[in-house]
Amino acid sequence: YGACASADGGQSWTALAAPADRTYSAVAADPTRAGVLLLAESGHDVYRSANGGAGWTRTQGGLLCVPQQPGVAEYLSFAFERTGSTRAWALSPTDGLRVSDDGGLTWTRRATGMTDARLNSVAVDPTDEWTVLVADARGALLKTTNAGATWTELAASFASGCTASPQPRRTNPRDA
Repeated sequence: YGACASADGGQSWTALAAPADRTYSAVAADPTRAGVLLLAESGHDVYRSANGGAGWTRTQGGLLCVPQQPGVAEYLSFAFERTGSTRAWALSPTDGLRVSDDGGLTWTRRATGMTDARLNSVAVDPTDEWTVLVADARGALLKTTNAGATWTELAASFASGCTASPQPRRTNPRDA
């Protein structure tokens, strides 16, 4: 339980000052602002650190994460834009897609044109802050090129025929 960080590529780990004795489901580091982190407690709160994990603040302003099944950890995914903006994305299977334009302090819903399917993962194009991809539980892949104002379904069953869950791979969303 708890949250840890590594500064040497995973060779060693140090416990963060996050609330102890809790299970966390997602973490993300802002690639353009050193020390800014987001941390999701499974099925409960979302925390933000501005000092590399030395201190945390609950940051649920507009972000709700409630598990559909008691006792089952809620999956939540975060993504920061890499172009220097303060935009961050948060995804919850039960609450949908949220966006923050202040680095994770407050959140608003951003799902125009999306289906009601459970959303699994969010990724931001590293060279274009307006292009975002979202995957859902049906295996569909959705894309926006206007920071979530509208969405297009690229593949209705992107993962059909897979016998196992594919492992995450770093790709450029612009190639999708």
